[in-house]
Order: sequence, then structure tokens, then C-alpha cells
Amino acid sequence: MIVSEFIKSLPSIVSCKIVDDIEIGNIVIDSRKVKQQDVFIAIKGEIHNANLFTTEVVKKGASLLILSDKKIYDSLICNKVLVADGARFLIDTAKVFFDRFNGKKILITGSFGKTSSKELLKCILSTKYKVYATEGNYNNELGVSLTGINLDMNADFIIIEAGSNAMGEIGLLSKMVKPDMVVITNIGHAHIGRFGSYENIVHEKLSAADDVTENGSVFLPREFYSNIQYRKGLDIYTFGDKESNISLSEINSNDNGVTFKVSTGDKEYRLNHIYHHIAFNCLPLILLAEKVGLSYQEIYDGIELYSPINGRGNIFYVGELAIVDDTYNAGFESVISTVNSIANINDRRKYVILGEMGEIDGYEQELYSKIISLVTIYSDTEFYFLGDSFNKFIDNDIKKSPNIKLYNSRDQLLVDLLKIDKNEKCILLFKASRSRRFDTLVSELLENREN
Repeated sequence: MIVSEFIKSLPSIVSCKIVDDIEIGNIVIDSRKVKQQDVFIAIKGEIHNANLFTTEVVKKGASLLILSDKKIYDSLICNKVLVADGARFLIDTAKVFFDRFNGKKILITGSFGKTSSKELLKCILSTKYKVYATEGNYNNELGVSLTGINLDMNADFIIIEAGSNAMGEIGLLSKMVKPDMVVITNIGHAHIGRFGSYENIVHEKLSAADDVTENGSVFLPREFYSNIQYRKGLDIYTFGDKESNISLSEINSNDNGVTFKVSTGDKEYRLNHIYHHIAFNCLPLILLAEKVGLSYQEIYDGIELYSPINGRGNIFYVGELAIVDDTYNAGFESVISTVNSIANINDRRKYVILGEMGEIDGYEQELYSKIISLVTIYSDTEFYFLGDSFNKFIDNDIKKSPNIKLYNSRDQLLVDLLKIDKNEKCILLFKASRSRRFDTLVSELLENREN
């Protein structure tokens, strides 16, 4: 598409100037990521005003600048558009593009597992169809808008990840996208400190289904079936237990991955991931894939193609050590699920290195106590806890358990981790809230082990 064609497709502009009607590339909002022929939308935020970086963007060869500062707009000689507000323009334009898309739109949300489910579904559908998906974890209003404004109109499916840090955000994304299908991976306690109650989280996640198109479909855990607002023409599919449309009938794992079977047939699937909950997250994706015409072999190939994303369970091997990097985030249910998966690996000595969770204000006692209780449930697993919260909420009897160590010092934790013999067959899980920067702890351990 050339600049003039793109400008004609825009919903509302103040003025424009074309000096060279050239082909456009991607649409970006980060000046650092601008490449030759990209369109740059300058957004004025609370900290940075991207209008101030436009000289640099022009030098990088941007094909078009969309600005909200008239003084800067007037000073530049280039292809340019003036709008009232950069962020509002991006959102409004994305709505137009989503409405014009003739393929199927799939919205994925949940308390955890959104990004991995999105990537899994992309792998599965791509065995037969042309698929476009949200980049990375761009799952807020601006991120989803970038997906919409950059979407491939020739794709058969687009997959949009929807996240939320406050009430009403998922509803806004659903209204923007107007999905044909919604997948709700799970509903847990992530960000409960912001939402105020678990009931509010349930309401927020289920709002993803409010704007599903006529004759659309929703896939959700069966325990929330009674919470969904049913309307005529809406197909609702459930997963999880034996009363659902689909459930796990068999699962086996080692440190090379998971094999599993589902209740709808006796054929086996293979997942290149050690977590059982990723196999669980495959359930609605298998149903969806069958609904849109994929064969067992196509679904099998797609699932097998998936590989863990950095910071979400990818494994590094050093000697006989298997180091699991799950440092991207740590919601309560995610912590429980990952520990359960590690504990079910039988051919390695197991270490679980946990840091503190974030945004659980008012629920610390309840959630930390449940995590600490895993020490007694899995007595053959070594638990290393870093942070004041573990010391604060631990029971004195559990504190005496031989398989637990408590740390307030990151440096001391690293010293003890380096004492683990790299020639012993072990698996080490690292998990914590992103703010605790456990990714650097993993990097330090790997660097010391490899030297």
C-alpha cells in the first residue's frame, strides 16, 4: 500500500502533506523500532512525548509520520499527517481495520497462559491456514490496536491476546475486535490486589465474550459455564473435567516434554514443554481447531511445533543440570501449576527456586501459605524461597522441614545454587514476579556454570 492509499483509509485526520507517495511498511509507535518505510505514530504519554523524536524517525527513513503536535508538524518536510491525539487515532484506526477484516478473529484471555496459548494456536492453525497474531505480549489497548492496524488482510485467521490490569479493559478490547471466537484459558488470582476480589476477576475475564459476533463461539473452563451470559446463536464449549466437552484422559512427562490424550479420542499428542498445564491449555485449542476443519494429524503437527517462549518455561542445560527459566511472571495458580509439573518429573533431583508474587495486596496470607504448604506435599523436592513474604507467612513446623531454605539475600541464594553439582542429574525451576528480576539470577547462574 502506498502512502496516499493508507491516508484515505484513516478515520479522522486534521491535515496531511505528501511529498513522496511511496510504499509503506509496518506501523510502529516506538521510535527505536522504526525501520525504512515504516509509518510512525507519535503518542504523547505521561512520561515521553514521541512527537519530540520525529527528526530521528525521519532520518531512519520512515514513510509517514502521524503527529499530534502542530508546531512540530509544520516544521517537518516529509510525508505527514496531523491528528488531534496519537493514541486515540491509533485505537480508532484499529477498529476500522478490524471491521474490514474478512477472516475469523480469535480473542484469547485468561489469568495466565494467554501468550503460550496464542503461540500454540498459531502453530496449530498455521498447518492449514494463513494466520496473523499479536506480536509478543502486546495485549493492552495500544498493543491490540497495533495488531489491528498492522493485520494482514489476506490472513484466514487473526489471533489477539487480551490482558487486563483494571476492570473494564477486556471489555474495551472485545468491543474493538468484535471476535468470532473467544478462548478463556483460566481464571485465577493474578492482579487480585488491583481488582479487589476474585469475583471481579471472573467478571472481567468473561467480558471477553460480550461482543462475540453472531453465531460465534466461546471456549472456557467448565467451572465458569454458569457465569457466562448466554444468548441465542452463541456456541459455548467447555473444557477441564469429565463433564466437559473435552478433558485430559492421560498425561505423561519427563524433562523432554509431555505426551497426553484427550477424552474425545484415543490418539496421543506430544508437547515440547514440561508443564502439565500447557497440555491442559491445549484442550480448547484442539476443540477450536476441529471446529474449523483441521485433522488430527494437522493438530498433532501444530502442537509438536510449539516451543517455549523465553522466560515462560524454556530450559537451559549445563552438564546434567536442566535449568527452567519461568521468570516472566508469577501468578498464584501459575506457581502452583509449575511446581506440580516439576514435582511429577521422576528421573531428576528437583529444586524449586521461588521469589515473591506481585499485586496480591490483601491476599498475601492466604496465597503464600498455600504455596509454602507445597513443601510438605512434595517432600522429595528442594524449595529455596527468596523474600520477606516467605519468612512472614511460614508456619514454624514447616520451617523445620529438611527440604526448605529461606533467603533474604540474593547473593547467598546464588552461592548455594552454585554448590549444586552440575554432574548430578537435577532440574531447577526459577519463578517469581517479573519485578523481582529472577531472569538476571538465571543469567548469573548460567554464566558462572559455563565459566
